[in-house]
Amino acid sequence: PSTPTVQNNCGNSVLTRATPPSGETWHWQGTDQDGTGMNSSSTYTVTTSGTYYLRAQNNTTGCWGNSRSVLVTVNTVPGVPATPTVQNNCGNTKLTRGTPPGGVTWYWQGTNAFGMSTENSSSTYTATASGTYYLRAQNNTTGCWGAIRSVSVTVDTGPDIPPEPIVKNNCGNSVLINLSSNINDNQQPISVETLYWQGANPDGTSTDNNSPTYTVTTSGTYYLRAQNNVTGCWGNSRSISVNVKAVPSTPSTPTV
Repeated sequence: PSTPTVQNNCGNSVLTRATPPSGETWHWQGTDQDGTGMNSSSTYTVTTSGTYYLRAQNNTTGCWGNSRSVLVTVNTVPGVPATPTVQNNCGNTKLTRGTPPGGVTWYWQGTNAFGMSTENSSSTYTATASGTYYLRAQNNTTGCWGAIRSVSVTVDTGPDIPPEPIVKNNCGNSVLINLSSNINDNQQPISVETLYWQGANPDGTSTDNNSPTYTVTTSGTYYLRAQNNVTGCWGNSRSISVNVKAVPSTPSTPTV
């Protein structure tokens, strides 16, 4: 038979034969040069590199001719990447991949299960929302993509901003009163959270003072912040502007 055409795909090659002359049938023999198999399909798909054979048979006498050999190199598909390690932080989760085998690059595909992006081959990927993220391998020579690796991520989000405290202005001090220390702005219970006064530090993480009241003697901006008791994550601070009523100084001694 004449030499078949070869179409190389990712993971397989398709051999297509020509039309045999009248009175003959051409049969694929796999990798058996002397085979007498009866597969006369116009195409033959192989998934392994090697030498394959096509052979003609006389329809009248049943006699076989010599085989036509076809050397095939299948473009291999890379394996599934190893499962990344997961590091849960407050507000994000860090995924760290391993080292791919030679000739292969692993690419992060975000939340796209069918992604073929080559933009991010970094060793780490930071996710800021819970969901399923994907890592996929590509053969550097053939461009073939492998199956995708999925990683389920749960991001530990910080608590909501605490409700605004009531401010009671006295002479010489102001008292900040957190009357709603057990609910958030959406009026939802926050029993898994604790509210802490942070003084004048907007980024404070002090757990020294979770009193329902906080007394200040100097005008300025003060902060209240929630911490998740399970994860330890902090939310954004609630700022409270305070104007302390100044107390006049002692009069000077009168003359007598």
